[in-house]
Amino acid sequence: MELSTERRFFTDPFGTPYAVEVVTAHAWDPALAVPPDVRQADARVVICMEPAPPHSPGWLVALVEEPGAVDVDEVASLAARAWLQSPYYRTPGAPASDYVAAGFQAFCPPHPPCPPGPQAREILVAFARRRGGVFAPLGEEGRDGFDRWLRVAWRSPGHFARAVLVERMAEAGEREALALVAFVEDAEVWPDGNTVALAEQRRSLIERLTPLRYFADPGGWDEACAEALEWRGAYQTAYFAHFRRVARQATDTLSDLLPAITASDLLRTLNREGRNGQPVGQDALERLRRAVAEIGEIPAAPDPGRARTGGVTLGRVPSAFADARLAAAAVLAAVEVQRRRAAV
Repeated sequence: MELSTERRFFTDPFGTPYAVEVVTAHAWDPALAVPPDVRQADARVVICMEPAPPHSPGWLVALVEEPGAVDVDEVASLAARAWLQSPYYRTPGAPASDYVAAGFQAFCPPHPPCPPGPQAREILVAFARRRGGVFAPLGEEGRDGFDRWLRVAWRSPGHFARAVLVERMAEAGEREALALVAFVEDAEVWPDGNTVALAEQRRSLIERLTPLRYFADPGGWDEACAEALEWRGAYQTAYFAHFRRVARQATDTLSDLLPAITASDLLRTLNREGRNGQPVGQDALERLRRAVAEIGEIPAAPDPGRARTGGVTLGRVPSAFADARLAAAAVLAAVEVQRRRAAV
């Protein structure tokens, strides 16, 4: 299938930049209904002699027209419609100039803040070109793509500045320290009973283990890192014990749910046949399915290399256990309703 693809950049009425793929095709291709990679575009406009299939997603706007017969204003109007339905739609936020200023000032520490000059954007582009990952598009795109990617990749200018500081730390050889910080941030703790102290210590460490402190207060950074190492050991000891209890409870719960899981098939059959009146227990069936699936994803042992495994949080029993038991009782009750109906 021969396709001609062009990427165009626009700005919505709220100042948010976005990109749209404009595809020209002689015949419809099912691949056009696959969302574009967010690194490339936010939505798609298709100009084709064949109509799009019914119930096409909102981010895909198709125009049945002869290729080359569509003017620029019409494409812009179609792009605006597609953008509003984009899975990557972004609400109004800070302008690109604020991101550029924050990113440039992240080069200043440990020196005092330095106002961005006229070359600030070019300096950030050069910085991004030396890197891969999330920074790469900043060095590969033109000005429009640069402005758009800032909003795609970072929620605010502050988050962008932090990312620049993290890259500077990585260049300084602080990858182990960054991994420790990431562990503390990922290790969510539910403050309950014996975990209250760990939760409070984690909150304090997150406040102190910032990339800015690494440059501005090296002594305070080193002290916080030493405390974080001790905290990680205590956390892992508590987490492994908690996880083992949760894993045992998952096994026991799934065993107790077997009668309801078996009854689910019968209830679906009775509801589908409809010989005993209106279906009952449909919501309970779906809740039981979701809860059982969530419990089934809990592995038998935690991953020692990660702060959390299988969505299990220290100090908290997954709500799926209680949800599953309530849904199971409702499913069994619905089966009894259908049986009583059949006996009347």
